[in-house]
Amino acid sequence: QEKAVETVDINEYYRLYCETKQLLHFVQQKKELSDWIYKKRFYSFYFLSKLDQTYEMLNVSLPDHYNPMKSYPVIFALNYKRYSWTSKRIAKRKQKQYIFAEISCRGYSMGSYIGEAAFWEAAEHVCRLFNIDKDRISIFGISAGAFAALALAQSYPDYFASLCFTCGVTQPEGLVNLYNTSVYAISAENEVYNTVGFETIDGQLSKCCSDYQKTVVPLADDNTIYPIISSSFLHMWMVNHRKKHYPEKIM
Repeated sequence: QEKAVETVDINEYYRLYCETKQLLHFVQQKKELSDWIYKKRFYSFYFLSKLDQTYEMLNVSLPDHYNPMKSYPVIFALNYKRYSWTSKRIAKRKQKQYIFAEISCRGYSMGSYIGEAAFWEAAEHVCRLFNIDKDRISIFGISAGAFAALALAQSYPDYFASLCFTCGVTQPEGLVNLYNTSVYAISAENEVYNTVGFETIDGQLSKCCSDYQKTVVPLADDNTIYPIISSSFLHMWMVNHRKKHYPEKIM
């Protein structure tokens, strides 16, 4: 079972030791912890879940020169694993002006009460910790995370400005709810679920979504498509969309 704290090698232990030492020195200087987080641009947050009294983790990448007085768009990323550290790589990008938050839906449990409730609990923590532009909230899912992202966007279409997903399946009947949401679908030519997943979803979204784009990556499969969650192009596509306050059409 994957846990928030995983087994790491001696180099990783040393890095954590140095980071902890720097943090303690920072605190001893009576500086605000938030200043440390803003400077670092990446941080893992732990919170006690009210759902089942377990400690959960949030990995968050902040914008370059984050200013708490300014609101920023956010991408909630749902991976195929319980936890992911993609945000750590994204934090190194220069001039990035959005927040990238990796949220756990408790592994492969989306569609159950705990999966949906776990997402909203974690999302509320992110919105409380940072200044979020509520009109520019996006969701990105891959594999099992794509299933979760699709389920959430269909159930709460008034919350998300845009949705991006790859290698996921869903109940096609609810895709009509995404008419007013900007959607980008990515598939791999040799993806296992290309036929039962992407092609079915693509057919429905082409009919019922007013702002829909798609890309099928030639020769790629499930494994080679996974790094797409780090794509700067897709991130910018998502954060450049704003939520529509009034639906263009009621389906």
